[in-house]
Amino acid sequence: MDSDPKHTAKVVAKWLKNNKVKVLEWSSQSPDLNPAEDLWAELKKRV
Repeated sequence: MDSDPKHTAKVVAKWLKNNKVKVLEWSSQSPDLNPAEDLWAELKKRV
C-alpha cells in the first residue's frame, strides 16, 4: 500500500477489514517496502 487514494478509500479499507486482510503500518517511503534495493545490493556483492 503506497498511500495512493485508491488504497486509502473508505470502501477499500472496509473491504480489507471485512476480509481480514492484514495491512502493514509502514510509511509509503519506507526502504523496507522496496525489495529492488535489496536485490541490487545482493547483485553488487556477487559481481
